[in-house]
Amino acid sequence: MKNYALAIMILLAMTVSVSVCLAEESFSAQSLLLSNQTSIGNHTIKIYTQKPIDTSFLLENIDANDDSASIQAKIDSKRKLLYPDEEIAVEISNDSVQTDRAPVTMVLVKSIYWWNNVNGQGKYWYATYDSNVAVIVVTVLSGSYELKYYNNPGWKLWNSYATTTHANSSFGSYRRRGFLGTGLSSYNKADIVMYFFK
Repeated sequence: MKNYALAIMILLAMTVSVSVCLAEESFSAQSLLLSNQTSIGNHTIKIYTQKPIDTSFLLENIDANDDSASIQAKIDSKRKLLYPDEEIAVEISNDSVQTDRAPVTMVLVKSIYWWNNVNGQGKYWYATYDSNVAVIVVTVLSGSYELKYYNNPGWKLWNSYATTTHANSSFGSYRRRGFLGTGLSSYNKADIVMYFFK
């Protein structure tokens, strides 16, 4: 529910003018390794890391009653203690949502938290997912990025030189939506949060 409220606040505040490919999603983690994948309750959690590290500790204290927001908070709390400088991406899918019907209300179906993402010049990160609403918050920690959003059928520029915190959203009919960041400097680092709703 917290994620939904955050997405609505971002949508109201804005005027909206890894590579794993599945049927309705695409997440580019480029050089990241799938370190851990598990299902807890109605959620599938995938953790990607740049180096082979034991990420099982990040999943401690998560139980079937947790929602996406509490799962993220628990993982991030452990991450800050154990691996504060490591590049880690976490993908949380809500498996209880039926994707073949239009929802009566918006439901968070996919959230991606990517901390300490590092890219060289011309290297990129992206994620797309079939959804009605997609929201992103990017905090550039070092360097600069060209940021684009995907609204089927293609990528559209929304910031040609991002150096601080930026947010964007895409909403409307059910279709492929997503975001892409391409490093412009020789060293670029960012924290990225993406939400996809149906």
